[in-house]
Amino acid sequence: MKKIITIIVALVCVITAQSQIVIQPADMGGIGYSAIQVNDTLVDTVAIHTLAAGANLNWNFAGLHNSFMDTVNIVSPGSTPYASNFSTSNLAFTQSNQPGIYNYLYSDASSVVVNGQELPAGFITTTTPAEAVVLNPPQGYLAFPGNYMSYISGMTHYKVTVDTSFHYTYLSLNVPVDTMQFRYTTQYTSTFDAWGNVTTPLGTFPCLRQAIVQHNTDSLFAFVDTTIFTQFIGWTNITVLTDSTLTYRWFTNWEGFPLVELNMDTTWTKPTNGWYLKASNSSTHDLSNMNAIIHLYPNPATDEINIINTTNEEVTIEIYNSIGSKIGTQLLTDKSSRIKTNTYTAGLYMYRVFDAKMMAVAAGKFNIVR
Repeated sequence: MKKIITIIVALVCVITAQSQIVIQPADMGGIGYSAIQVNDTLVDTVAIHTLAAGANLNWNFAGLHNSFMDTVNIVSPGSTPYASNFSTSNLAFTQSNQPGIYNYLYSDASSVVVNGQELPAGFITTTTPAEAVVLNPPQGYLAFPGNYMSYISGMTHYKVTVDTSFHYTYLSLNVPVDTMQFRYTTQYTSTFDAWGNVTTPLGTFPCLRQAIVQHNTDSLFAFVDTTIFTQFIGWTNITVLTDSTLTYRWFTNWEGFPLVELNMDTTWTKPTNGWYLKASNSSTHDLSNMNAIIHLYPNPATDEINIINTTNEEVTIEIYNSIGSKIGTQLLTDKSSRIKTNTYTAGLYMYRVFDAKMMAVAAGKFNIVR
């Protein structure tokens, strides 16, 4: 009886471990990644059954609306007009519904951080200059590996120019304000507070949910350059506002970007807007119709896998284990190649195939049996 109980306990542990995915660097898009998001400005009308934290949950967002679509492209910072302002960044991304804005990140094997944003001239008012909004220090976005209940926290500061030609009338006097500026302090905590399955119009996926809490202090400053009111010469703090926000993001393996994001209202109980991932060029789903260019056999395999490359070009295959860690890379220069799998443990593996420009052209899965 004791042996049977031990086996049952071990089996339960295995099932539990396989149910919780792990977010790794391979799950985030790199240079050349593109995705289409569907934005929902009516998300508060969607029946969301639970936003509670916990294990082995299910979220159904199949009813999200298509208010408008947006394209996200990740590019090299060096290809942007403002690379010199974010010299430590190795990724930048743009969104089609925010033309002229560039967002800058730094990504490595341990984390992704946000370095800041470049805003075009006239973004807030007609006299707002183009400026680099630099986060100091950078704000944490993800830490790897991402597991259930893992978290990051910190504080960042940044400033945004509102206007450079503002005039204020006081006692019939026209007071010129050279610059108005918001100065922000954000204290944040980001926790993978739940795991389970999330359903979107794209499909159903195993996921980890990230809850991002931000406590913000927004101080409006004005710079007065006049001798009329000597007590206000220089920078003057006009007002201070404080608020707290909650955002949820659902991550899965292989998609390159969050599957869903919801921004909550001031009570943190009701979503006000959000979006879901419609398609991406690294998704195993979007590439399923392209997998005919790469054939792997046998599947399941034991000691080796044969690969047929029908592209007539050199490609690179990357192999990942079931928790998203890259375990192998091989350049395929011939139509027929082999990968030795005799050292692989039994289980599920995933692969991605990239062309010479490191654009994903195929993806899939295979099993190893022993």
